[in-house]
Amino acid sequence: MPSNSTDASKHADEIQVAFSHEELHSDDDLSPKILSRVKLKLDLFILPLISIVYFFAQMGRSDLANAKVAGLSDELKLSPRDYSNAATILLVAYIVLQLPGTLLLKQIGSARQFAGAMITVRI
Repeated sequence: MPSNSTDASKHADEIQVAFSHEELHSDDDLSPKILSRVKLKLDLFILPLISIVYFFAQMGRSDLANAKVAGLSDELKLSPRDYSNAATILLVAYIVLQLPGTLLLKQIGSARQFAGAMITVRI
């Protein structure tokens, strides 16, 4: 029984070293089993999540172009210059509000920021 406790303690120490930013570059201290578990976690959970978030972010940025193809310009009688102005305003607002939105996300949490964004868009 004591060896099991010692093994668990050693395993916890290895995991702590694996996630410590000072020791992250040193693969020699980690067992191959821990490294493979970390890589598996990255491959199976984090990478697909990042891919999905990137996909939806890209869709959000291309909404105006998709709306133009679907007939937005004809329906609203937009000239090419009006459409260009709308695209420029959207891009500038996206760039200007990206950093404050990210910083706000750290302060208030994602649920409150999402709710605030939905309420703001509705107004």
